[in-house]
Amino acid sequence: MLRPNLTPVIQAMDDRVVAVMRMILAASALLAFYIAPHPPDSYIVATYATLGLFFAYSVILYMLARRWRDSSPLLSMAHWVDTGWYGVLIGLSSGTNSTFFFFFFFAILVASFQWGFASGFGVTLVAVVLFMTIGLMMAPPELTFEHNRFLLRLVSLLVFGYMMAFWGGTEIKLKQRLALLKDVCRLANPRFGVDQTLSTLMQRLRAFYDADACLLITAEHTTGEHSIRRTDRGNPEASARAVPIPAELAQRLLALPASQGLVYGGVP
Repeated sequence: MLRPNLTPVIQAMDDRVVAVMRMILAASALLAFYIAPHPPDSYIVATYATLGLFFAYSVILYMLARRWRDSSPLLSMAHWVDTGWYGVLIGLSSGTNSTFFFFFFFAILVASFQWGFASGFGVTLVAVVLFMTIGLMMAPPELTFEHNRFLLRLVSLLVFGYMMAFWGGTEIKLKQRLALLKDVCRLANPRFGVDQTLSTLMQRLRAFYDADACLLITAEHTTGEHSIRRTDRGNPEASARAVPIPAELAQRLLALPASQGLVYGGVP
């Protein structure tokens, strides 16, 4: 079964914009931690040091995003690294009551709108596990532990994380489909010839759905003969050659599944 390829050929969020927002988030976290009162069980010095390192890390990513137009390996994995940073900050500041809990949504948002649903929901699940384990290990004593807040944050992280992942994945799919339609319109040029145009379109279609092969069956109206073109993952240039096939085989390949139907209204 064909499935759309979620490789972010076109991302819904630019790396430089994400890097700027990460720096603003790190700076605001430093300012908020300086202004807010600290509970007695928090690790103040360690939290300041972690926030300072996180800000320096954000500056480095911003410089990388400004230097390279394409995503570098470090930038492509930044949302996973961000999730680890936020887990450490939660552990250093009251566990389940930490205000750094809301930073998880930034990592989920970036993963969803840059890499699609699978990456966004994966970050969501990792964030849920980190919040449960680190949050409970570093939670305040039983008398001051708020079970209702812990469960509410856990459920909201899972629900809103899934919603953002689904939204971001849908956005990327739509942009990729628009890019495919743009390529189809641009490649349909008589100068390239019919064979070259069909071959290129089949290669783009196979790559879009990340399929192993793409088949195209054409019929000659004057003679009734059928021919087939096939492009494979390992042999994309094979689609430039049309191979004749029997009419019975063409009918079998063109037949719709029993669970589907087709309605066509053409000009007489």
